[in-house]
Amino acid sequence: MKQVTIFFAVLVLAVQWLHPCFIFKAAKDGRVFAGNNEDYLDPMTKYFIFPREEKKHGRIYFGFSLNYPQGGMNDRGLFYDWVAGYRTDWKKEKGKKDFDGNLNEKIMEECATIEEAIAFYKSYNMPSLKYARCFWADASGASVIIMWKNGKLRFERSKTGYQGLGYKSKTAEALSHKFFVPGKPAPAFSADTLKTLLDAAHQEGGYPTQYSNLCDLKNKIVYLYFFQDFDRVVKIDLEKELKKGKSDVYMIDLFPGNRKALDWRKRHKNDLLEKHAYIKEFY
Repeated sequence: MKQVTIFFAVLVLAVQWLHPCFIFKAAKDGRVFAGNNEDYLDPMTKYFIFPREEKKHGRIYFGFSLNYPQGGMNDRGLFYDWVAGYRTDWKKEKGKKDFDGNLNEKIMEECATIEEAIAFYKSYNMPSLKYARCFWADASGASVIIMWKNGKLRFERSKTGYQGLGYKSKTAEALSHKFFVPGKPAPAFSADTLKTLLDAAHQEGGYPTQYSNLCDLKNKIVYLYFFQDFDRVVKIDLEKELKKGKSDVYMIDLFPGNRKALDWRKRHKNDLLEKHAYIKEFY
């Protein structure tokens, strides 16, 4: 239960600080992308590679120094991430099991589709839904927002090529319309054009967008952006990374010279050390 307790505590803090992230899925002409802005106080961002094992898919996760995944993609093109900042009346449901560990990680290890993920949520209690909603997408273009609302577990499946959740999701949705207007010329449907949705929904200030990831779910490619700089990108080929073995990488090492990020850390040093004593070693 230790992992569950840690993640639940992180979500509680997220609610207190009110820093919802932004997540979306966009699918068109056989291409499927899912993206996320991670808005948080902790600047020590990382990605983690977990190679395939017997009965476990290979995965890439994104998160912070505590090594707890905030979201990610597996080698079958299944993607998830969280948006915190909700208050619900969630309670355990009779007949459901409690999972000792990270349920979403088990789903990523074993599943390939959102329907398989949904089956886990129907079988197990998920305490994190008291304060958060979870977004899932797969390589078929299907997506779902899983939430607790009005005393019930609910699954809001996408009915179109676009679905979004979180901070400035309406702004991003309005921008997405240009890709889906019937009978009219549309911009190229690519990571380079879809990153504009992440840019439009990024946050600044005390709880800024620390990183953004845009995942090509068909080709298992990640486009990684750091601290609101959408002009510089690191492209991560999941299949190639899986062959290298287990690893974790600090994002700042991939984006040297991001002055905006360095200045933000300097300005917020005291606040960071007060709330996250474990990052003292980085100063």
